[in-house]
Amino acid sequence: MISDNGIGMSPEFLPHLFDPFSQENPGSTGNTTGTGLGMTITKQIVELMGGTISVESTQGKGTTFTIVMPFQVATENQIKEWKRTNDLVHDDYEFHGRRVLLCEDHPLNAEITIRLLEKKGIIVEHAENGKIGLEMYEASDLDYYDMILMDVRMPEMDGLEATRRIRALNRKDAHRIPIIAMTANALYEDVEQVKAAGMDAHLGKPIELDKLFQCFSEMLHLSRQTVRKKILIVDDIEMNRAVIREALESEFDILEAEDGYTALDVLHKNNGIDMIITDIQMPKMNGLEMIKTIRKDQAYNRIAIIANTQFGDPEQEEEILDAGANDFVYKPTTPKIIELRVRNTMNRL
Repeated sequence: MISDNGIGMSPEFLPHLFDPFSQENPGSTGNTTGTGLGMTITKQIVELMGGTISVESTQGKGTTFTIVMPFQVATENQIKEWKRTNDLVHDDYEFHGRRVLLCEDHPLNAEITIRLLEKKGIIVEHAENGKIGLEMYEASDLDYYDMILMDVRMPEMDGLEATRRIRALNRKDAHRIPIIAMTANALYEDVEQVKAAGMDAHLGKPIELDKLFQCFSEMLHLSRQTVRKKILIVDDIEMNRAVIREALESEFDILEAEDGYTALDVLHKNNGIDMIITDIQMPKMNGLEMIKTIRKDQAYNRIAIIANTQFGDPEQEEEILDAGANDFVYKPTTPKIIELRVRNTMNRL
């Protein structure tokens, strides 16, 4: 279901919404004139997939589209196979700690791109247009940025001009830093235009994850490797750690610590930890204090945290989540519950 609070449509026009070349207010969409084929094509695609699309609209209040699609529930083997191939595609390259300058004027596009990159441990600095991006690059130290993602159409200074000016700068890294164009224009002449400006590659919008990270690997000359996610288990009782370790070690790299202080030291010495599963009641530093300490450090924001506790009262659950945990699981637990909770938490991030 998709809703907006826009201008809406009249009752007289609604029966014709999906007709080819049908537009109620052709001049109301800004500077760009549409063809009136968008909803026709959308309906055809939905119906080809066995679904239905319906619409409710009120002039001056907005419109709601409802799409119903039939999907089969994936089997456990299908889920495992998808996870296996998905991990290979998206975790083939080590991006953690790389720094990217993102030049993008559209707030939503910028937010989506930043989230995608930060999930890989990439540090993103955002410029709202080409002029700001140029200034940020000029002010940076030599080789400070590993790559520039450059939107083409931006106010004040577009991506083509910003790229030309970066390439013309009198600094050693200006000619070698990879600059990737991001644009909805994918015609041959558009691609040639961005290359002529000095860009190294072209990505069409909306950005596809596989192509984005494949392009990154090629531009940064990263060696191909299968990277297993890292999980830190924190518990003062070795048997509890063993239950979790045995459930996860076939798929994840496991690190262990017996209290909060030791866990912070392990975290500091090991880059790329993806998740922490922690007991709450421990000597020296308990799990709650450890979680709060970790969440104060922005460098660890991407790490998922699951609290593993034997107490299940609502007040403690609320306290754990408020401290910064993403989820919790109760003791005693089973390997299957641990595996499912870990997958669910990682999939949500």
